[in-house]
Amino acid sequence: MRASLRLASAFFALIFIASAVFAEDYAIKLTRPDKPGFKYEVARTATLKTARSLKEGETLLKSSSSVMTIDFASERTVLEVNDRGGDTKCSYKIARCTVTTGNAAGELLSVGTEVIASVEDGKKVFRVNDAVVSPRVSEVLNEVVSLSRAQATDDDVFGTAERKKIGETWPINSTLAAADLSKEGPPVKPEDITGTVKLVGLAKIGEIPCLEVSADVSLKTTNPPPSMPAFEGFTFSVGSMKASYSGKLPIDPSLRDSDESADMAITMVFLGDLPASGGPRQTMEMTRSRGMVGKSEPLN
Repeated sequence: MRASLRLASAFFALIFIASAVFAEDYAIKLTRPDKPGFKYEVARTATLKTARSLKEGETLLKSSSSVMTIDFASERTVLEVNDRGGDTKCSYKIARCTVTTGNAAGELLSVGTEVIASVEDGKKVFRVNDAVVSPRVSEVLNEVVSLSRAQATDDDVFGTAERKKIGETWPINSTLAAADLSKEGPPVKPEDITGTVKLVGLAKIGEIPCLEVSADVSLKTTNPPPSMPAFEGFTFSVGSMKASYSGKLPIDPSLRDSDESADMAITMVFLGDLPASGGPRQTMEMTRSRGMVGKSEPLN
């Protein structure tokens, strides 16, 4: 009987603690402004997948796919920031930078190489020994190096001024999100993009108390990307994007640690010219997906 009473007491105590946690609200601070001189240990792994298919009606004519994995680690030093504390120029001292394509793996940049990454004319530019890197190296670094190319911060687009309880959700700022995406791709209207952010729960990075936040965003547009190659006999029909994010951020906004993952898939559909014979129309679909996991730990 006493054992049963002790178990019952423990059970109700757990319910009380859980209720208290879910009843408490938290300030949502997603952006951690940087300053020149801040140093971080950064590790990121990105997996990029591309797939193409060609159909005639419902019949698959051909398909192809490829996978590339980037394993990247470095010491990052902030050199310049914008007036919102977003990084616009950083140095990366390479600890690891390997690329695996199919069964072939190789070192892209040797250990100790210093890469200077900066935003120039709205684009990321990478230099080693004052020389711009090759297109291949730039393509890889672009996937694992983050710089601020817009004035809008994560708090502006994904945040909320209201305190939130665990389990609560709020919408993204579609107007700002559309403006940011339009700077780097085809024109996007606010009504083209939707998204929801959620305070998932409490977590830790090591011993640091954190909030776990997730976000899901989707977009659909009939405007083709400005740099999209032309395909003879085909016309761009529709493009879509689906993205998800999950991250741990210290409750104390002065702490700059982060532990995050993100997935994004972009799909473009092209319609073939109407055949003179009146037969089924061809459809070409191209999908590029990117999965990323990363950690960033301050060194000063």
